[in-house]
Amino acid sequence: MGIRKWAARQTMDRVPDITLIAETAERDSSIAGVVLARRGMTARMRELTHVRDGRFLADLALQWLVIALAFGLAVHSGHWAAYAAAMVVIATRQHALGILMHDGTHYRLLSNRAFNDAVCDLLCAFPLGMATSRYRHDHMLHHRFLNTDGDPYWVDFKLDDNWHWPKRRGAALWVFFKDLTLLNLPRWLAVVHRWSPWVNHFGKQSAPPPLTRAERLRLYAFYAGVLGVITATDAWLGVLLLWLLPSLTLTMALVRLRTIGEHLALPDCHELDASRHTDGTLLEHLTVAPFNINFHVDHHLFPAVPYYNLPALHRLLLEDPSYRQHAILNRSYFGRGKGGLLSQIVSPP
Repeated sequence: MGIRKWAARQTMDRVPDITLIAETAERDSSIAGVVLARRGMTARMRELTHVRDGRFLADLALQWLVIALAFGLAVHSGHWAAYAAAMVVIATRQHALGILMHDGTHYRLLSNRAFNDAVCDLLCAFPLGMATSRYRHDHMLHHRFLNTDGDPYWVDFKLDDNWHWPKRRGAALWVFFKDLTLLNLPRWLAVVHRWSPWVNHFGKQSAPPPLTRAERLRLYAFYAGVLGVITATDAWLGVLLLWLLPSLTLTMALVRLRTIGEHLALPDCHELDASRHTDGTLLEHLTVAPFNINFHVDHHLFPAVPYYNLPALHRLLLEDPSYRQHAILNRSYFGRGKGGLLSQIVSPP
């Protein structure tokens, strides 16, 4: 299938998209002799790809409630420790909003695709300085050309030594220190700028794709509203310390660790070891891997499955002998023993 035809299928008006289900659930694939038996999963996939609007809206509301409480308590207290704690909490929720935006790029948030993008932009992407459609452009290429030169993420990984793993302990700590102290910010911005709604905002270049009129209107409305509220409440310092600073430091470090766990230091011989699954602890789910993004090999096998159905998909896949034998299945991110991500990406000094 040509990439233009494939991309067109991603922009239909409503989900679930049965053509997408068929593409991911009814075709066996064999790479290097490894076969995942997809044919028997079709009926179950139709259930697992069902989008539940209420579930997403409840999850989204909870993230913003936590952010509002952390922000309000820090400002009310005025103590540096309250600000520090709020920065950590807000950074984890920024990360969570980014994962919801990721599901939005697959049209897995709301059953109406126009509403999916509008809500995703206004309450997930725009607050993080991104636009859903801009992120979608790169992310769909990432799925289609995973870990090849057609994958924009893979190209970024190759060009930046901060993404070359495994590393020795000192070098690994240095990378995350630079993330937390803004030293890596220029490198981050060199990547993230492609997903910004302001890049090519008034141009007509094909890449990144220009925003639609509807996207522009909601972008202007968003920033007018946000700037108006901040000015009216004189909350500039609070927004700088509690929103902008965490988004440029701790949130970036969390994104890096998660991304390393998803796609780096892997055999990459076939579809089952080109990404990594990590069970994760409760703390890791709250910080490194919100909204089941740790089920990452499962997501790449069946990207039409929304985040809340990934655990059920994982149980289904574990019934397949090839999956059990060949998929990279880790127990945790911070564990150093067998099944721990750190033992795979960090070597002794």
